[in-house]
Amino acid sequence: MPSVRVPSSPQNSTLALVAGILYHHDSPDPLRVSVLTVIPKAESFRCPRFPCIEGVIGSHTSTHDCVVTVIGANEELHRFLISCQYDADAEINATLEAAFPNSRWRGPLVVMRQGKSVFVTDMGGVLNQALAREAVRYFLLGAARVVEKKGAHSLPRVLNDPSR
Repeated sequence: MPSVRVPSSPQNSTLALVAGILYHHDSPDPLRVSVLTVIPKAESFRCPRFPCIEGVIGSHTSTHDCVVTVIGANEELHRFLISCQYDADAEINATLEAAFPNSRWRGPLVVMRQGKSVFVTDMGGVLNQALAREAVRYFLLGAARVVEKKGAHSLPRVLNDPSR
């Protein structure tokens, strides 16, 4: 599965915990989680932060990353990193199904907010959490069609809000 994360060397970097939201199959509700993130001292577009998603969801299957853009108030664009795993043999993710009826995703999913000048930043308050939920909903709609037709290995790396 493709990734939009760029591995960073821990040399000349610091580590920080960056807040995201986890939809895990064995949790009744989405959970706010802290994702260990490598932050290069010379952070830039070519050397971005690296969230260690596998530290939250494990590494038993490959992780897929997708950047989803949604439109907020005043036509402002908001981008979210969705990192997930899909396993056709796993149980349906009950947390996602409860939040998004008829969702048939099989595996964990983490959503993190992208900053204007940094790859990922803390989730923030209620407004950003609602936008993150919309990004997950949009991802699940797009992903379901792709998984049904082509399999999980063909999931998109970028999805833009259909209202654009």
